[in-house]
Amino acid sequence: MAALAMNNLRSMGALRSRPRALPFTYSQVRRFHPTKPTQLIAETLETSTAFIQGIHSVTGLPWVASIPLTAVIVRTVVGTPLQMYTRIVARRERDVAPLIHSWVLFLQNTLRKHPPEAQKRFKKTMQQWTAERKTHLLRKWKIHPGYKYINLLQLPIWLSLMESLRAMTGNNDGLLPSLLSWFRSGSWFGPREHVDLSLTEPTLATEGALWFPDLLAGDPTGVLPVLLSASIIFNVRRGWGITTSTTSLADLPTLQLYQATFFRGLGWFLQFLAINVGVSAMFNGLPAALMIYWITSANVASLQAYLLEKYMFMRPPIPNFKKQFFEYKRPGVPDPFQQKLG
Repeated sequence: MAALAMNNLRSMGALRSRPRALPFTYSQVRRFHPTKPTQLIAETLETSTAFIQGIHSVTGLPWVASIPLTAVIVRTVVGTPLQMYTRIVARRERDVAPLIHSWVLFLQNTLRKHPPEAQKRFKKTMQQWTAERKTHLLRKWKIHPGYKYINLLQLPIWLSLMESLRAMTGNNDGLLPSLLSWFRSGSWFGPREHVDLSLTEPTLATEGALWFPDLLAGDPTGVLPVLLSASIIFNVRRGWGITTSTTSLADLPTLQLYQATFFRGLGWFLQFLAINVGVSAMFNGLPAALMIYWITSANVASLQAYLLEKYMFMRPPIPNFKKQFFEYKRPGVPDPFQQKLG
């Protein structure tokens, strides 16, 4: 039995694969180095903070005056060129709109003259021709389709300055501290650690004015929160066309009517958010320095929009074609509609 067991073990050992040398192959090894988004956010915060403090130091004004001056400078240097470019391109688009609309009407009238079978056959060809001509016309007039969103470039600058002021007031609950906490935790949904971005400026507590001598504290009277909500609402009404009458909206074509209605509804929603911002600022004690900057920025933006709209283009735009119906009466001829009612 022992001999039989030894023979079985030897046979099993013979079945084992013997080690052999494998040819050496080169393989690519990718090494990932952790990026540092926190460094970019922190540097952005430091740059905007240095800009705010630089204006305060160069002008020698108290914080209650240098903070609004900072908002005016930023809006003038950054916001004005972007708004001018947007309005110039929008005016070009509005000037070529009657020509494009006339093409569409001409093709529609041409299709109606043909039988239904021919209309189905030529409709796609005419639509393709119209799209090509429209693209060529917009390219010739240098009308980029994304010009309407160019003003969004102001948002990162405004946000960085607001967050810098928030850090200077000692408030560590802003957006950028939250982003830093998320990045440092390694996950957007993981546990967040406390990130100290305290850059508190003690002189803010003594360089206020009127009923808010301490810019680090909130406004117990509620005047600044009310002014903040009113400024945002006025800015939204100027920029989103809320002041446009319902009668003028009814005269628009179907597609433009839907677009105008959507932006009108979005504007009303933003006004509701503006009221919410004022209420939150009042009950949560938003620092007066933040409210002063926000109020100034919103009012300067509204003033820029008003001045550019009134003085930038002296010549009125070419009106679009629209179908209108007129009523006229012939003397001595009774009105058949009134006769039917009678």
